[in-house]
Amino acid sequence: MKIIQIIAFAILLVLKNIAFSQPIISSQRCFGTSYGDYFTDAIATNDNGFLATLFYEGTDGDATPDDPILHPAIIVKFDSVLNIEWQKEFGGTTGYNNTIKILQLPNGYLIGAFSSATDGDFEGNHGERDFALLKTDFNGNKIWAKCYGGPGDDYIKSVMITDDNSYLMTGSANIAGGDIPFIYGDGFSTDAVVMKIDSNGEILWTKVFGGSSYDGPVGDPVLVKPGVYQMHIYSASDDHDLADADTSAGELKRWVVNIDADGNIIKQNFISSVTDLSTADGSTVYDNNQTMIVGVGFADSESYPQPEPHEGFEGAVAIFDNSLNLTELHQWGGSHDDRFFRFTNDNYGNFIFIGSSKSLDGDVPGNYNDGLNNDFWMLKTDPDLNKLWSINFGGASANPYGDIGPGGFVGNLICKNNHIYLFASCVIPNLLPDQDIECGHYSTIPGFNFTDAWLVDFTLPYNEINDISQDSIKIFPNPVSEILNVKTAKFNKNVILNIYNVNSEKVYSNLFEDSSNIILNTSDFPVGFYLINIINDNKLIYSSTFIVQH
Repeated sequence: MKIIQIIAFAILLVLKNIAFSQPIISSQRCFGTSYGDYFTDAIATNDNGFLATLFYEGTDGDATPDDPILHPAIIVKFDSVLNIEWQKEFGGTTGYNNTIKILQLPNGYLIGAFSSATDGDFEGNHGERDFALLKTDFNGNKIWAKCYGGPGDDYIKSVMITDDNSYLMTGSANIAGGDIPFIYGDGFSTDAVVMKIDSNGEILWTKVFGGSSYDGPVGDPVLVKPGVYQMHIYSASDDHDLADADTSAGELKRWVVNIDADGNIIKQNFISSVTDLSTADGSTVYDNNQTMIVGVGFADSESYPQPEPHEGFEGAVAIFDNSLNLTELHQWGGSHDDRFFRFTNDNYGNFIFIGSSKSLDGDVPGNYNDGLNNDFWMLKTDPDLNKLWSINFGGASANPYGDIGPGGFVGNLICKNNHIYLFASCVIPNLLPDQDIECGHYSTIPGFNFTDAWLVDFTLPYNEINDISQDSIKIFPNPVSEILNVKTAKFNKNVILNIYNVNSEKVYSNLFEDSSNIILNTSDFPVGFYLINIINDNKLIYSSTFIVQH
């Protein structure tokens, strides 16, 4: 019996090592010019491909040199093996055009962007840089594109689909006029702006939140219950809307607000951004009646301090309850500065975080630059946020910004089957290859290291979906407006049902003791495409997509 136990334990160790095996780079591609280029966002599409947005600063290399559009916003559609299916450019002959966020719609895509062009695709520029929205069909053909803002410099932060099929757009502005009804500051600071836009691109209402100092949204707004949305705002103000903030004048704070369907604040709280949680957020998701923030924390947090050798910034996951209180702060990193930018989930609900790191210790396995510059950093945890593995990757070129570049992280991370796809940017080293960086367009300006849009395909050395019985489970109706039925031909006990949105964020998870007939109410789900995974005995037994249409 003891021999059998030893063999079984050894098998479990092997299986654990396989399940937690670290990813390896199986392929990479660089898109760009001899100047600064980068991906801005990417999503997995319902046809098993990808849609990405990117920006070319130059006009050589992969850019179109004779294109009349100056600095276009570029949308690229990839198939399932990353071949380009089509590419579209939007903008005008003046100013800059760039993208921030991609949302998949039942009939196409919505792109959150900004534009300073006074002609071309985006209508009605109000002066300087405006918020912009672009709606296309599934082939990237423009349905409509519009600008929103005032005469100053308006910066879009995010956009989401509301539960009544409109769009909620967040950003910041510094001068009143046009679509901006007022500003609390003197034109040298910013206020947070929230706009609700209907499906045809028309403004339903605009709200301005802030005080006389700097205020602006961080992360993404999220739906916390029907008709109620939560957003997080960084602020140094202590007057006007923040007169009740119990902080010192000029102290940077996180302002957490819930707003109703008309944009009115119905609940708020203030969290120190000096001692606990930084304002540098990359992702926000609402699940299990709590809000999860992925971003940056502090090793010397007053409420959640880290042990040695942790110092400085940490990659962090913060949990806020329904009363908007910070109830948990999970942090990873080392003795140098480390950050999280984005996250994704695999088929089992594990979390995969992408960030940057200078550390060589703690939770980080190493650094190609001896702790002087940032490497890319990827860390995986189980659903309970226990660390599974951690890797650093990038180059060893001693440029002052590390591998991320001077503008910080842009792009996204997507997990599909046994692959992790990174759509980001990397600083092109002086000589190629350099450690993990094997591609790039060299700068034509001596002494300057610009970035390329960097697409990296990581392969996990196992396949998590090798035992799916698609025929044994049915979901209907599809599309669904309210009640989704899940029926299994074979009864399974204790199945876990996970649902992910088009940004690979888990929006629903539940354990069912009886899987013979599961009834799921989707009336609170935003309109769009979803992935449903069913897990039994730690195996993924079913995976499919469905559409919510109200």
